[in-house]
Amino acid sequence: MVPTAESFRRTGDRGLFGRRAGASFTFFSLIATATLTTSTLAFASGFALEDDSALIVGSDSVIYSLNLSTGVAAAGATLTGDAPAAGFRALEADPTSDTAFVGSQMDGSYTEVDTSTGSATFIVTTYGMGASVDGIVRMPDGSAYVAYVSPTSFQSEIASLDLVTGIISNEQEVTLAGGNERLLALAHSGDSIYGFLAGDSDALYSVNPATGVMTLERAASGVVTSGDIVAADSTADGVLYLLAYNAGAKVSTLYSLDPASGGTTTSIAQITGLAAGKTAENLAIATLLDSERPADSEPSPSNDSDSDRDEEEVVEASPAPPPPVYKPPTKTLPEVEAEPDESPTVSEPGPEIVDVPDTEPTPDVRTQAVAEEANGLDGTTLALVALSALALVLLTVVLIAVRARSARR
Repeated sequence: MVPTAESFRRTGDRGLFGRRAGASFTFFSLIATATLTTSTLAFASGFALEDDSALIVGSDSVIYSLNLSTGVAAAGATLTGDAPAAGFRALEADPTSDTAFVGSQMDGSYTEVDTSTGSATFIVTTYGMGASVDGIVRMPDGSAYVAYVSPTSFQSEIASLDLVTGIISNEQEVTLAGGNERLLALAHSGDSIYGFLAGDSDALYSVNPATGVMTLERAASGVVTSGDIVAADSTADGVLYLLAYNAGAKVSTLYSLDPASGGTTTSIAQITGLAAGKTAENLAIATLLDSERPADSEPSPSNDSDSDRDEEEVVEASPAPPPPVYKPPTKTLPEVEAEPDESPTVSEPGPEIVDVPDTEPTPDVRTQAVAEEANGLDGTTLALVALSALALVLLTVVLIAVRARSARR
């Protein structure tokens, strides 16, 4: 006989952890609820990337999504795992894998980050003493370039970058009129690479990565009233978005610039939504590569046109009818004209073309994966079921333990 709640009260038996059975059940219920709540919050902390998703990484190591129309940032996941030093300036993102690439000015590290979880993994712990990763640009063909301070020459350089391995190649010193300049931010519009220099506001320069030579495309607009352009990136339509950072006031402001329309800089808004006292000095816009975009499909011809074309091809391929057969007279009589052969000429017809419509219906095929997904359970439901089962098992163990102790007494 299973003891009732009244028998627990009479005997004063205590369950696990020195609590009464009822208290033990409540304890385990609280544990189950807390576990479920924690799991749900962890799952919902990050965010996935879509085409033209914008993001920043704050000085608090939090990944924020950014509204390019309002400048409002929304907190996502916090970096976990490997911890690069603050001073995140270089940032690029890949929407096909929810991956961001972060370069640090402080320790010269290069880190891969999962934006859905915040998990960070060092690709390169540091490029060397004194190295600083300033900017990254990912081109439409998948190639990438990095602007950084070289640990050997201590000059600002631009180089090819393998986003996956972090390997740098074809290093070129950044030069303007023959002198080295600090290149703080990189972006592209179409196949052109643009850069922004320290202390030169929003003056727009084109950059030749094969030589490092910079060319002034447009002087500073005067719209950016304070700070340097420390980060830039572009949307799929080629519009540049710039982030100016005022180190004294610790304020970041968002601007747009369209090189195709004359390069006018437009102020959007000051970045808001960051945690109190935290700053943002980077910007990435996750855009699909040209090879990842669906090609414009031409309208397919109708079935009738296909059928007519097939008939024409068959007719052209059919053999031509044979020529008329001439039959000479078999006998000639004097002064008697041979009667003409009035029998009609018979030509062998070509093969008859019959258009047989395809009346067999197209079967409705559903993959096993889709069917299973329709009838399956999501992760939260499975977690609830598992936790409920665990609570029942623990309650049963408590009841058995209490009953055994009562029996001994």
